[in-house]
Amino acid sequence: MAVGALFAWLLLGGTMVAADEAVEEGERRRSSEAGEPLRFGRKLLLWLLLMVEEIFPLEAPSDHLTCDDRLTFPPAELNETVICTNDHMEVLIPAAFFLNKVPPVYVWDLHLNDPECRGVHAGDDYVFSIRTNLSDCGTVTVSDDSHIMFMNTIHNNQSDVITRSYINITFVCRYPLSYRVQQPSGQNLIRVDVRSITLSTEDGNFSVSMLLFKDRAFQDRWTTVPALSLDQDIFVKVFMLPADLVLRIESCWATPNRDPFSNIQYTFIRDGCPLLEDRQTLGVLKNGEGADATFRIQMFKFVGGSYTDVFLHCNVQICHGGRGGVSAELFL
Repeated sequence: MAVGALFAWLLLGGTMVAADEAVEEGERRRSSEAGEPLRFGRKLLLWLLLMVEEIFPLEAPSDHLTCDDRLTFPPAELNETVICTNDHMEVLIPAAFFLNKVPPVYVWDLHLNDPECRGVHAGDDYVFSIRTNLSDCGTVTVSDDSHIMFMNTIHNNQSDVITRSYINITFVCRYPLSYRVQQPSGQNLIRVDVRSITLSTEDGNFSVSMLLFKDRAFQDRWTTVPALSLDQDIFVKVFMLPADLVLRIESCWATPNRDPFSNIQYTFIRDGCPLLEDRQTLGVLKNGEGADATFRIQMFKFVGGSYTDVFLHCNVQICHGGRGGVSAELFL
């Protein structure tokens, strides 16, 4: 610093010496040796001033700031808080961010995309909320392959021709499109209660019938009580429903009344076979081959003047696919 100051003093001193020589030409006659100490004192004073400015540089006072310096301030921090839930979007911004502006921005000066949606001044914050439906208040919805985004913006009123507090703050809530769900306990475990339920067995009956025909073609059926002579044949057909099972005649017998357990009986088929050796009087035509069985028998009567009627009865076996069957009794 001293060297720089000394250099400045030498320059200024040289300049002053040149100026003094010009003055001395006009005043030589009046000058005396008493003027030399004055010129040396002026040089010393200038040198001291330069030394002080070099060591303690002077700052310009505030009223010397330029226009740009006066309008430039460090930006205030936003410090916002954005809350996103399944049915709620909310942004909290410190009120100081708006109130410290010049001029201040009050909460009633602000709104969302929909001008009807405005904020509230709650505590130290300005609060802007979208509830119930995330698409309300002019919210803009965009999506990509993995997320859907709901965007809205805080604006200031634009009713005036100009504004000195332009506000445009956009906040976004982003939600994934794909989720994995599980039970609240965190265990993807479900114990399945498997119960074998056996209902009670109810009894049912197949439909098994006996019909009487006039000949072995079994086409012309007796529709009234037959009245036959002792030399005539009666053709009997036993059948069942459903027709996908097999019916087999086990035994057949006759009684003089409707009671199949009458004391007076005449058995002519037993174990599926005819008991009469004379094939002219009895013939089993079909048995155990399908859903019906047929036989032919010559007419007879019970001995005794009071017996004029004959009642036929048969026990049949119903089989499924040739396996064990179910017994049934058929009376006619």
